[in-house]
Amino acid sequence: MQASDYEKLVEAYLLYDRATLIAPQYLIRVNGVDRYPDVLAVRPKEKTFYLVEVTENRDPTNLAEKVRQYVAGGDRVAEALTHELGLEGDWKVKPWIIVWKDWEAAYGKALGSIECKISRIEDLVSRRGRGTDTLDPKRWGEKKKKSGGEDNVTWGVN
Repeated sequence: MQASDYEKLVEAYLLYDRATLIAPQYLIRVNGVDRYPDVLAVRPKEKTFYLVEVTENRDPTNLAEKVRQYVAGGDRVAEALTHELGLEGDWKVKPWIIVWKDWEAAYGKALGSIECKISRIEDLVSRRGRGTDTLDPKRWGEKKKKSGGEDNVTWGVN
């Protein structure tokens, strides 16, 4: 599958967190169905597999259903990934969706009480102009000079 510009941007953003390992479009099996989350983000310190979905769709129906399936099959997915990757211990699976701020409330409502991390695309990019969602990456990871002259790398959003 071809990754969208937004998915590529999220991949790059996740790579800046050196404690996170990623695998784009990683095949997982959820309740007998093959799924390819946009990004599998692995955080060993948290012992957590994040199934990251990036969407440009205003309608939360399909993605909310996918997240429900991730949650329902989470224990089996965690067990399979732990085995495949040769990891030990109790790992967990958490869905993580990244949407435009304008749609965050609709997605939250569609998900109801399902535990899911929700982030905003605006935390990574800015939209320029009405009707044109051009990517303007924020300055995360950019080197700045401190007053003493050494480099300081910014992590997160400025």
